[in-house]
Amino acid sequence: MAIETERFKWLLLSEAAPETLAIAYWWAKQLDPYETLHEIEAIVRDHVLALVDDGLVEVYWAKWSAEVPGKRGTFDRREIEEILRGEGPSDDAEGAVWFRRTEEGERRLQTLTPDALKEIYPAGWKP
Repeated sequence: MAIETERFKWLLLSEAAPETLAIAYWWAKQLDPYETLHEIEAIVRDHVLALVDDGLVEVYWAKWSAEVPGKRGTFDRREIEEILRGEGPSDDAEGAVWFRRTEEGERRLQTLTPDALKEIYPAGWKP
C-alpha cells in the first residue's frame, strides 16, 4: 500500500497545530507499515518541504512544554532540508523541532469540510 500523496499532505497540515516534526514520521509509518525507513524519510521530506514551499507550515526549534511552545526562530528551507537529512538540530532533553500552520495554512485547512477532513485520517482515527 503506497501512501496517498494528497491525503498525507493534508494530514500533516491538520497535525501541525503545533506538533513535533516526529509526528510526520509516525503518521507515515501508520499509513504504510511496509515502507522502509529510507522510503519513510523520503516521503516525510517531500511532504514537509511541499508544505513549507506552499507557505502552509513553518518549522522551528523550541523547548519542551505542556503549553504551546514558544517560537525561537523559524528555520529557512536550507536548514529544514538539513534537519530532514538528520544533519541539523534534533529533538533532545531540552526541546524539539516543531512545525505549525502559518496563517495561510490555517486558512487552507478551514477550506476542508468536516467530511473531507475525516477522509484524510485512516478509519477509526478522529481529527
